[in-house]
Amino acid sequence: DIATLGVIINLADYVIGADKGGQTSFFDDFDLDYNKYTYLYETRVSGALVNPKSAMTIQLVTGGTPD
Repeated sequence: DIATLGVIINLADYVIGADKGGQTSFFDDFDLDYNKYTYLYETRVSGALVNPKSAMTIQLVTGGTPD
């Protein structure tokens, strides 16, 4: 059996982007239980590895030899 424990990447190979130029959304809500306003800023962010084969996985092999 093989269990994946983690993934290692170099952040120099990783590109981060946002939709609509990083636009943020603002929400507010009044909470009657605590008698105060709750505020939330939200944005959507995505990322991707841009170099092929640039990630390494850490795997645990049990019950035999790795292939």
